[in-house]
Amino acid sequence: MDFPKNNDEFYKIKNNPEQLIEFIKQNELYNKKIECNNHLCSRNPSNFKLSFVKKRLVLRCMNHRCRRYFSARSPVFNLSKKSNLNMEQIIELIWYWSQDHSVRYTSEQTGVNEKSIGKWFNKMRQILYQKMLKAPPMRGEKYSVQIDESLFQGKRKYNRGRFLKSDKKTEESSNPGSKNRNYGSRISGP
Repeated sequence: MDFPKNNDEFYKIKNNPEQLIEFIKQNELYNKKIECNNHLCSRNPSNFKLSFVKKRLVLRCMNHRCRRYFSARSPVFNLSKKSNLNMEQIIELIWYWSQDHSVRYTSEQTGVNEKSIGKWFNKMRQILYQKMLKAPPMRGEKYSVQIDESLFQGKRKYNRGRFLKSDKKTEESSNPGSKNRNYGSRISGP
């Protein structure tokens, strides 16, 4: 299942329980390494299945005698224990965050308090930051990194230096012999 490209595709996934479960599995929004600590599950402690119980998404132990389940507020899901939001609301917040919507707009659309949304957005930024720290650096024959140094603009002090923006051509700077032109010239990519 591809990541949704617009609101219609997202809400089709959110409103269809089977597609929502598949979406959660593909994006690893739950901990796959969880084991049931019930003494009845000693033979097969990691026999879990995502399912809906009373319109709530849960991770359920499939051993016949146990049948324990964990809700979205438990540490099984890679989310917050303290939240009173259900899994569908959390996924909706993740969607609005990934679409770069503001906290106020997200609050209007979902009906969730702005303070809660702000905390969730910060949590998602922290998760992304941790993932980026663990990611390997870009290198190899397939990768080429170009740095356009003309866009690094220094801070002006005493009304000197770096007067013109290097990425915008003005009438004075279009002349190559102009005295106001920054050093260097802007190059375009490959």
